[in-house]
Amino acid sequence: MKLNLLFLFLFVAVVQASAQAVELQPGANLRDIKLYQTTVRTMTGEKIDGILYAMTDSTLVLFANNQATIRQFRAGQLPELSVLNMNDVKRISIRRKGHFLRQTAIGVGFGAAFLGIGTLLIDSKAGIGPVAFGVFIGYLFAPAMVLGGMGQGLIPQHTERILGRSTRFHNAYNHLNYYTIVRQF
Repeated sequence: MKLNLLFLFLFVAVVQASAQAVELQPGANLRDIKLYQTTVRTMTGEKIDGILYAMTDSTLVLFANNQATIRQFRAGQLPELSVLNMNDVKRISIRRKGHFLRQTAIGVGFGAAFLGIGTLLIDSKAGIGPVAFGVFIGYLFAPAMVLGGMGQGLIPQHTERILGRSTRFHNAYNHLNYYTIVRQF
């Protein structure tokens, strides 16, 4: 237990020192860094939300997912980090920050296009024959496009089931490490 605590303390110190050193590099624009919302379910059933900052072969490092900490990070200051041990992790879900709004906007765009095409067909052909069927399909699919875009935004980009097993964590390491902030520097 003491060895784990010592390792955890040393890891946090190294991550903070390396992150502060990376932030001082010239030309590094923190506005261009992609932030990934991470939801971690622990073995006890607790849900932890945050932004994935870094990871090692046995830990995940997150910071809070709120406007204050994101502004602090974008200003070049390292926010308070939370370190999770791999043995405590049951499942990790990752989604790009802003993914829901982007997908919803795409769905609204396609829905508006279907409605616009349907309206033009009604005006030009007075809604008779096969054109009326096309208009009906256009109006039917417009809300489906909007709801489909919203639904797509809710689906995580990546989910890993760890179940507290080191082999599963090590197998998922490269996939998960892709989404860390530290990797983007």
